[in-house]
Amino acid sequence: MPDPGEHKGADMGDDEKTGSAALAKVWSSLIHIVASVQVIPAIGALVSALIVGLWRGHWRDSAVLAGIGSAVLIAAFAIRRLGSRQYQSVVAVNSAGVAAGWVVGTVVVAAPMFAIAWLSDDVNPTIAALRSPLDAWYEGTSSLSSSGLTIANRSSELPEAIQVWRSVCQWIGGVGLAVFALLVMKPAEQGSTLYSAETRRWTVEGSVRSTVNHVLLLYSGITLFCGIGFAILGMDSWEAVNHSLIIASTGGLTVTNDSFTGYSSSIQVVACIGMILAAVSFGTLFLMATGSIRKLWRRTDLRALVVYLLTMIAVFVALAEAFGSQEKNQSVFNLVSAVSTCGVSSGTLADFAVPTIWLLIIAMFIGGCGDSTAGGVKIDRSLWTIKVIRSQLRSDLAEGDDECPAPEWNGKTVERKEARQRSHRTLVMLALFLATAATGYLLLRMNYEESIRSDRVLFQAISALGAVGLSMDLTGPDRPALAKLVEILLMLLGRLEIVALLLLPPVIFGKIRLSRGESDPGS
Repeated sequence: MPDPGEHKGADMGDDEKTGSAALAKVWSSLIHIVASVQVIPAIGALVSALIVGLWRGHWRDSAVLAGIGSAVLIAAFAIRRLGSRQYQSVVAVNSAGVAAGWVVGTVVVAAPMFAIAWLSDDVNPTIAALRSPLDAWYEGTSSLSSSGLTIANRSSELPEAIQVWRSVCQWIGGVGLAVFALLVMKPAEQGSTLYSAETRRWTVEGSVRSTVNHVLLLYSGITLFCGIGFAILGMDSWEAVNHSLIIASTGGLTVTNDSFTGYSSSIQVVACIGMILAAVSFGTLFLMATGSIRKLWRRTDLRALVVYLLTMIAVFVALAEAFGSQEKNQSVFNLVSAVSTCGVSSGTLADFAVPTIWLLIIAMFIGGCGDSTAGGVKIDRSLWTIKVIRSQLRSDLAEGDDECPAPEWNGKTVERKEARQRSHRTLVMLALFLATAATGYLLLRMNYEESIRSDRVLFQAISALGAVGLSMDLTGPDRPALAKLVEILLMLLGRLEIVALLLLPPVIFGKIRLSRGESDPGS
């Protein structure tokens, strides 16, 4: 978690720090970051336009995507020239800039959906919903944040241009706008702070650009594995392409009306493997890919994920069978989807018994590993919290910290000072997630009808905050407008892990102290 005052590389006098000149330069840096980030959805729109035009023959919709993508791309490069990079080394400014870029990006993503819906000749209720600016923004936010909640009651009735645009945006958002943006930025620009602005911590030896290349290679590998597997097992080619992007990004916005319910067990197995891989950190995936087996099992997050997932599956299957709510294979599929925060489903979630609903809520809140495409508070933080509690209990029993062994992580002993700093960051993040979830639940409870059970409202809040997408029938365009706005905010807060978005107002209004110090992306 970044310290708002952390900074490196900028040289500022005391007068400039507090003056309007400094604030103007901060805004200029924010503008440069926001513009840089918009290059990525613009390129995504051009790629989607090619797919829709060349493969599916929908040239009018292709022109819409290409036109909006080109306009955003030209504007982004023009605005980048107006912006300044002077304060991009300030962690708070970088984080706020990325957060602002995500907010603007959701509008950019919503624009083609809105335009295509209005130009569509076949206006069914699903397409008509996207003619509402709020509903288009909701769908755009869900796509880019890879959350998976939707206003589309029947996704198969969406124009194919919108279907593939949602899938591409989920794939972009799954690994992060800033990560992709580093590919188009100059090597001299502040890559390390931009990379960490989206809470990325894992690096390989060499430059940040080298790390980004490895991340995207691993990410593409999961995508190809799913796409090829789906195609071999008989999934329609259009659905296979879209769903491979969705699984790798742990997105959830499928192109079918019933998500994965209608697919065979073998296809669901491939999807489960893809979701589990997507929930594993890129550092662990790198060790898998390079054959570092001895180092692999030392990874604390991998061992925690294996134990956690097997335990949750056993409990969930037992509960599902006890209450007769779902078949065993459907139970496993939905539990894996919740743990990985992917949001695809099999069967009807509204039929779940209360105990299984609460288990899914817990799984969605915790989520997958850090440095993966999964959402939630993360297994890493949850496990470290347990270590903190256990260490404190041992310390109390031993009557002194010196007699209590230092914690271990990835097979190495963590120094006590670093352990205390990490414990502080972890507990702060956990508190922020809990407070945000509670606030989101209360706001949704105030807007949804009293007839809707409270556990289903909480399920919706956690699904939005955890970037999951599973829902207890609280989907579609007919929901209260305020509830949609709350869920949009929760999706953005969850995707940016809260802190970056909270830094945006104080940075904009010059309420942060710009001082020297080394950046620390945190855990």
